[in-house]
Amino acid sequence: MSKTLSSLIHHFILLASGMFIMTFTADTAAASALERVLDQAEAELNWPRSQVEASVIDVLTRDGCTFYGVRNKQQMDGPRYGYVALPDGSILGVREENRAERTLNVCGRGADSVWWAGVIARLENAGGVLVTETAPLAIQQIRKAGIENVLPDMKRSADGTVLLHFHTYDLDRNLIHQVDAILPPQGHLEIRKSVIQSSD
Repeated sequence: MSKTLSSLIHHFILLASGMFIMTFTADTAAASALERVLDQAEAELNWPRSQVEASVIDVLTRDGCTFYGVRNKQQMDGPRYGYVALPDGSILGVREENRAERTLNVCGRGADSVWWAGVIARLENAGGVLVTETAPLAIQQIRKAGIENVLPDMKRSADGTVLLHFHTYDLDRNLIHQVDAILPPQGHLEIRKSVIQSSD
């Protein structure tokens, strides 16, 4: 075997080993975060561990922040609670104060308006699920109320303050809310919501 071929084979083995280690480490970290989410949900929601189920919310997971939807397997139509694993290992559960604010500050840089609105709708009392292009009936009702700016919209002021405008739909109460959120660079997240239209 030539030295060149031997060197290439050795390089390939090292590369493959490195990729395996990186994948193994990432998988181990993800499994550890999931276990900690399950532990915290069991304690906070007072459910038997065997009934707690958590699944990753891929559309929100980014930049080291992993989102989970937690539900009780015995309550298929019950609520799904939002949990977040931050890059530093912290788990933000239902009892955590300012959890949307902390998540936005850690992982919101460069994210679009739909992601920001999705985080707030998932983690705060924003009046229901986020209205996006996949909810044409809710969009129709909002436009009937004379509102054209239906989808999430985000602006940043000169001082870095984030101004976010979006809508949510409360399926159980059949209500649509207009939500305005403000997050200054050195302040706390402020959320204002109001009912704008019943979908009856």
